[in-house]
Amino acid sequence: MRQQPWGDLIMAAVITRHTEPTIKAASAYLVSRGYINCGTTWLRGQNGYARMERLTSGSIRIIEGVA
Repeated sequence: MRQQPWGDLIMAAVITRHTEPTIKAASAYLVSRGYINCGTTWLRGQNGYARMERLTSGSIRIIEGVA
């Protein structure tokens, strides 16, 4: 697992991409998949990782991967 000099993890492999209409729905989706919110990062187990990106349409894209 590689780390940036300032400590942020790098997503090594993208596993899935999923789109939800709101941040609340995206958070509920991640919690239902077993992720825990750690600040701006969502973690599952020792190497499961997810992040959210806002799309221009206003929807939220969830990108799941391993770090």
